[in-house]
Amino acid sequence: MVDAQALLIDIDGVLTVSWEPLTGAVEALRAIRDAGLPFALITNTTSRTRARIAATLADAGFPVDMKDVLTAPSAAAAYLREHRPDARCLLLNSGDIAEDLDGVHLVDDAPQVVLTGGAGPEFGYAALDSVFGHLQRGAELMAMHANLFWRTSDGLSLDTGAFLLGLATGRRNPRNDPG
Repeated sequence: MVDAQALLIDIDGVLTVSWEPLTGAVEALRAIRDAGLPFALITNTTSRTRARIAATLADAGFPVDMKDVLTAPSAAAAYLREHRPDARCLLLNSGDIAEDLDGVHLVDDAPQVVLTGGAGPEFGYAALDSVFGHLQRGAELMAMHANLFWRTSDGLSLDTGAFLLGLATGRRNPRNDPG
């Protein structure tokens, strides 16, 4: 066995379910921290900011702060800042994550990029059809994750991936241009 130099640890389903710590998870992370092994907590959660995730975990006893958390929104923001720094971006997401999209130019209309996060009530027909229209007019589609569903304390819930194929086919190109 090779000695680990650092760890990437998923949060949801590994450390917590519905933000409640799994048995032994707090103690395991404390042992990792006490051993001095570098780690990052990773998640494709798009409904909460890095600060809120870190605070929730810390309140549950996990020895973490915001610098330990890497989220899909923070990764998407880094990508957009590097590759599309001036792009007008429309966000379709359940939850307020604007804080983690620092440097991303968020707009309500005429986007160049449509950025999708986690599904929720915001993913109704009107919003999806509006996004489809933006894609038809040439906007790019960027998904922060493609989960078909996710596990909650109440069971499985439908997620963004269930909608992405339909949205992606709306992307205007010479092969699928209806007009």
